[in-house]
Amino acid sequence: RIISTHGSDEERQIVTNALQSGLPGDEGWPSGFKISLLATLNPEIGCQALLDETCNLDDRSQRSEAVEIFASVFGDRHDRRMPNLNSIPVERRVPLLRDLILRAHQAVRRDEDVSHDGVYSPGVRDNAQDARSFLFDTLLEVKHATVLSVLHELAERPEFSHMPDRLRQMSYEIAAQISDDTAYPLAAFQALDRERAFVSFDNRSLFTAMMGRIDAFEHDILHAEDRPIEALRLLKQETDLRSFVSNWLRGRDRGVFDFTQEAVVADENRTDLRLHPKSMQGYATVELKRETWSISEFETALHDQLVGQYLQHERCQVGCLLICQRAEKQWRNPQGGQMWGLEEVVIHLQKQANDLMSQNPDLHLSVKGIDYS
Repeated sequence: RIISTHGSDEERQIVTNALQSGLPGDEGWPSGFKISLLATLNPEIGCQALLDETCNLDDRSQRSEAVEIFASVFGDRHDRRMPNLNSIPVERRVPLLRDLILRAHQAVRRDEDVSHDGVYSPGVRDNAQDARSFLFDTLLEVKHATVLSVLHELAERPEFSHMPDRLRQMSYEIAAQISDDTAYPLAAFQALDRERAFVSFDNRSLFTAMMGRIDAFEHDILHAEDRPIEALRLLKQETDLRSFVSNWLRGRDRGVFDFTQEAVVADENRTDLRLHPKSMQGYATVELKRETWSISEFETALHDQLVGQYLQHERCQVGCLLICQRAEKQWRNPQGGQMWGLEEVVIHLQKQANDLMSQNPDLHLSVKGIDYS
């Protein structure tokens, strides 16, 4: 410990090498003592040695030895003689902590925890439980995006079945701390809340805005208390449906978009619906179809009409094929087998849309189905 605190890098490396290669009589040391020394000199090497030593936890004796090791390495937090894990770069520290936390919960099992009333002297088991808590607290102190995925992963593990919701909430809290280092000005928040307007600035953000509007339309149609779905079901013609969708979008716009129907584009072809953001020159096209079309006709609309015509315009690289199902229907599976519903049709067409985008990375293309039958 003196060398780890006051020694040079070279001196710490000499002692680390000696511990790894073995010292005379070290086989008689208490379980975990050598690993605790390694972790003091080089936390990353010591932690990896701990994981290697505790990889087998099949029986109770192996778990008991692992408990002693965790207690020896990380159970001395009250005397502040803990390995400095913050010295490990964060890109390696987070996955290392993830492995240590999982191993600690597998070795120092919660159903075997001891509880005390009144004054007591901590034993090995108490120190191991402290070690388990210390490792988890150390992970939460790392304000980095990789911690979020670790917390969501832990929430799915059986070792954390007692607190999955709390883990997810912790990830949201850390995400908020990462995102908002300073308080948002009140006036700016009020303006954002009042306008609720996402301003597009490139094709990717335009695609996000377009799909957000279409998703909001679907949610309103299916769940609004005034039941606009009843009015929508009365519309049999695609032209009437297009007007309904356009009017809905226009009625909920906050001055961000202009909406046009049947706008003339490249080669004098006409598109169903165009979303033209006022913040940029580009625009997005929504090609609207009813369930009355066959799968081959949908494919033609996607390849020849939407991509082959509308998205050929230099200002239009964003598009959506929107299929609205007013009446119950199933489609013949072009691959044979069971008939398809709208969900399977959309998946089939989206795969083709993905192929088109792989051939032309500038395109942003989606297939969306709304079933209001």
